[in-house]
Amino acid sequence: MATCGYTVAHIHPDTLVTIGPPFVLGGWYLYGRWRKSLAEKNRNKVTSHDGIILICKYDESLLENVLVGVENEFDHFVEEVIKIADARIKDFLFQKSADQPLQYLLDENQQVSVHLSKDLDLFVVGEDGSFIKLAMPMFSSSLVELRKRVGTTEVYLVRQPTDDDVKNDAYRCRIEVVPFKQLILKSDVIVIETKE
Repeated sequence: MATCGYTVAHIHPDTLVTIGPPFVLGGWYLYGRWRKSLAEKNRNKVTSHDGIILICKYDESLLENVLVGVENEFDHFVEEVIKIADARIKDFLFQKSADQPLQYLLDENQQVSVHLSKDLDLFVVGEDGSFIKLAMPMFSSSLVELRKRVGTTEVYLVRQPTDDDVKNDAYRCRIEVVPFKQLILKSDVIVIETKE
């Protein structure tokens, strides 16, 4: 910001008119390339080794959707993904190994204390609609007064081809649990690989 202010104040306007547009176009081009490489990097995180999950399609005639408060297809999709992620995280914690840094997912009695929020931090859809990335906060308690944020759960989904008459959508799924702290090392990230 200071560099931009100094440039505007101390450089002749003819120089800005001459050099400004190429810099703006170059910045726009590099930003676009960076965005594409970031999208490709996220998409490549989901490999063929990750398992396939089935998410049932939205049916507005189901009474369960009304009772839970699901009113549209997006809410239904998020609800299903949260259920699957919550179940996979708890299964992983029950089968955990001793070398994993999992203390922030346990309470003072060494009990599993994971509560995923329905309020998403991030929801990204790829250009062709086949890639979805969700990030949701993870709290220590379901009570709003007592809870503190312990981490973030990132769910990567890549749509798999299915028959149109099937009532489920198939996705390859990868779940990452990231602790909520200032400095995050690669060893702190827990990758939950879903098996087929």
